[in-house]
Amino acid sequence: ASDSVDGLTHDSKDNVQTIIYTPNAEKANVTYIDDTTGKKLSTEDLTGNYGTTDSYQTGNTIKNYENQGYKLVSDSYPATGVVYDQDGVVKSYEVHLTHGTTQTSENQTVNETIHYVYKNGGKAADDYQATPLNFTRTVTTDKVTGDKSYGDWVAANGTSFAAVTSPAIKGYTPDQAEIGSQTVSGDSSDFDFTVVYAKNAPTITTESKTINETIHYVYKDGSKAAADHVAKPVEFTRQVSTDAVTGDKTYGPWSPAQSFAAVTSPELKGYTADKAQIDKQTVNGDSKDLEFTVTYTKTPVAGGTGLNQPGKPGNGTDTGNPSSNQPGNPFQPSNATNNGVINTSTNTGSKVNNGAVNSPELPQTGENNSQSQTMSFIGILLAMFGSLLGFLGIKKRRND
Repeated sequence: ASDSVDGLTHDSKDNVQTIIYTPNAEKANVTYIDDTTGKKLSTEDLTGNYGTTDSYQTGNTIKNYENQGYKLVSDSYPATGVVYDQDGVVKSYEVHLTHGTTQTSENQTVNETIHYVYKNGGKAADDYQATPLNFTRTVTTDKVTGDKSYGDWVAANGTSFAAVTSPAIKGYTPDQAEIGSQTVSGDSSDFDFTVVYAKNAPTITTESKTINETIHYVYKDGSKAAADHVAKPVEFTRQVSTDAVTGDKTYGPWSPAQSFAAVTSPELKGYTADKAQIDKQTVNGDSKDLEFTVTYTKTPVAGGTGLNQPGKPGNGTDTGNPSSNQPGNPFQPSNATNNGVINTSTNTGSKVNNGAVNSPELPQTGENNSQSQTMSFIGILLAMFGSLLGFLGIKKRRND
């Protein structure tokens, strides 16, 4: 503005004033915005005279952000700089940036292992190792923050492990009959299982044993004399414990001892048994079958006849015969004269004859039946001959 002048006349000199005009200062700003987060990163305030062009360029700032991992999205600031051509107007510009990223591929392998052990910790069988399952996915890394984001896993060779039956081990039982199927993803940890085997209890069974007693009755030559005696068998039992692993057997005690009763040997007429009876026999589960043989031999025949009988006193009719009381006199009459071979109580020979004539004999193998009959006949003749001599002796004494 010019200065005011007072009191001017026609004699006053010219009043000359110079007015200088200066340009107005104008304003502008540039805002840098993070489009990833939606936040303002920074603002650059600019000033300049009206009508001038600002020398500021956004390139250096953008490059600095790019070095931090940002990526330019848009820049509204004039490439040649802002022109302050609007008095009193603040010009605003925006530079939009986003986070730069990198992409990589990530691999994951998932394993399944099954251990087989005894209860005491020892190894029972080789480990089961499943075929590993492989997965891949894309990993996106934020270049500004370093944060990672992950894509979905993609299976390369399957998404599950099949069920696995626990191996059979003789004498042992596993606590898990099988390991079931397992669903797997790339996020899964390795699968690790342990199957424990416990020894089975021994098998308990009952063992039986039968003991027999047989008695054979035979003649001396070995032929059968009578039917065998077969006793009612006796039975014993005991428990047997069989080890589930080794198969070794442990035996309990046999049931109490038992007895076979005494057996009287049967009587066979004309024969004598070498054992009158088989005594009572006590047996137990460790005993073997009992077998006995009773042998029969022919009862011996007495050898004397009427000729060999001792002399007996006379009947008193003639006592002068010096030989009348002489023992063994074949001509001596006796009171046995009339009963000869029949009186078994006084005549030994008659026992033989009686047995031979009146007692039926059991057949015997190996002996000649005709010989037996001949001997019996000779015995009878001798008895008759003795009786005849006695009779003739009596008659002679009477005649004398």
